[in-house]
This record gives sequence, structure tokens and C-alpha cells, in this order.
Amino acid sequence: MNWFALQSEILLPAFLAGLIVAATHVPLGRHVLKRGIIFLDLAVAQTAGMGLIIAHGFGWEPGGWQVQMIAVTAAITASLLLYLTDKRWAEIQEALIGSLFVLTSSGSILLLAANPHGGEHLKELSDCGCGICIGIAPCRPMGHACGCYDCLHFGTNLITGWLAD
Repeated sequence: MNWFALQSEILLPAFLAGLIVAATHVPLGRHVLKRGIIFLDLAVAQTAGMGLIIAHGFGWEPGGWQVQMIAVTAAITASLLLYLTDKRWAEIQEALIGSLFVLTSSGSILLLAANPHGGEHLKELSDCGCGICIGIAPCRPMGHACGCYDCLHFGTNLITGWLAD
């Protein structure tokens, strides 16, 4: 294998994003598995995705701070909602988490249904708004890395603190 042929401008941002995801999701995953509420992360992530679609509806730039803020606010709101429902209806918490996932997933599809380029815009939003490990936008990898780490670290601490109660 020729190590000099590797393209570091592609691999390094993806590697850094992978390290950040691993560093922030392992503590949350341990608490989720300890509690037995397995689909919590899917519901919160789907809510953040719906936040991206709502931000697109406002006409904001996919890489802008407003889009990041809407996604983070949606995720934290979903976490707070699930925390409050856990205090009141603990015996049906898993069903409430599943219902939140289905409602936000359906809502996202309905929001995109009116837009003929909805699928393309969703890909653009997810690539630039949140970043994905393979296709993270190379224009600002460290900005994405720092922003994602701060938001996920705050959210992970917030959620794991609630799950510890």
C-alpha cells in the first residue's frame, strides 16, 4: 500500500469527525444501555433532522449558525420532553420514544413533500449542517469539529445527567 497516495484533505476531516462522534456517543450509549432505553438516540437524532428541515423552510444557508442552532435546540427540546415524560409515565417510556421517532420522521417527510427538490435539500442540509463522517464539508472541518463536539458534549452530559436520576 502506498501511504503517500492517501489524500489527507479527505481522510483527516473524516477521521476527526469519527473521533468526535466516538468520544461523545460512548458515554451516552453506556447510560442508555444501562437503562434499557435503546431507541432514545434515534428519536433525538430524528428530531434534530426535522430541525434541519424546518431551518431550510426558513430559507437559511445550510452551513449557517442558524441551522446548527435549530438542530441543537430541537435535539435538546426532545431530550427535555423525554425526560419529563419519563418522570410521569416511566412504564410506557419506550413507547413514547418510539412515538416521538415516528412523529418526527413523518413530519419530516410531510415538510419535504411540498418541495420538488426536498430530497436534494435534505442531503445538502445534512452534509453542510451537521456534517457526516465520510462527506464532512472540507471548508470548515475544525469549525464543524469544535461546534459538534461542544453541542454533543453538552447534550450528552445533559441527557446522561437526566438518565442518572
